[in-house]
Amino acid sequence: MAMEIVNNDFADVAFGRTAMRVLDRDHKIPRAEMLQIIKEATRSPSAVNTQPWRFVVVDTDEGKQKLESYMWEVDRGRIENSSATVIILADTGWLEDLEYTLDNYMGVEGSAPGSDGFERGYMQKLTTEWALGMTPHELELSVTFQAGLVTMMLMLVARAHGYDSGPMDAMDREGMADDFGLDGERFKVALVVAIGKGKVPTQIRWRRAPEEVTVFA
Repeated sequence: MAMEIVNNDFADVAFGRTAMRVLDRDHKIPRAEMLQIIKEATRSPSAVNTQPWRFVVVDTDEGKQKLESYMWEVDRGRIENSSATVIILADTGWLEDLEYTLDNYMGVEGSAPGSDGFERGYMQKLTTEWALGMTPHELELSVTFQAGLVTMMLMLVARAHGYDSGPMDAMDREGMADDFGLDGERFKVALVVAIGKGKVPTQIRWRRAPEEVTVFA
């Protein structure tokens, strides 16, 4: 089975994507392809390239049943019918990995492309001061926003691979990360995305006019 992008039509990928609720439960996505999709999705931007996200790919019957138990009634059934459902988590403890990040991003002594010539030590100082200057609430907002960016990228990449997706946030988040093997104090559940082959045609849905939602300043 192809693991490459099969749809390179930007307009169709970006504007043809809809939140698909009806997926083919018999279609399976190989785990190697899911890893490829995640690899491509993580080209999403993040603050100082810290990549404050983690993923749990739920593709077994046991895992799906467990995840279903956290979902509110409005979203139950979508996970069971998915090829795989991805839990996207925001990492509030990314500062603990900053040395590793900078070693890979900038090199031990170097500077990163596009960093305006900031040396590694200076970047580390600025980043640490910024992170420590945030309240816990501000930190969680920051990483959750970035997890939202990678979620959108994940859905677009999935469509480029020939799959549909549906994001969900009607769930009980308490205990979910721990139940799937991650530290719930550090990793906060942002969204859950069901991925698979859609069983109904995509339909472009109503959107507010740009004049309704935009101001110029």
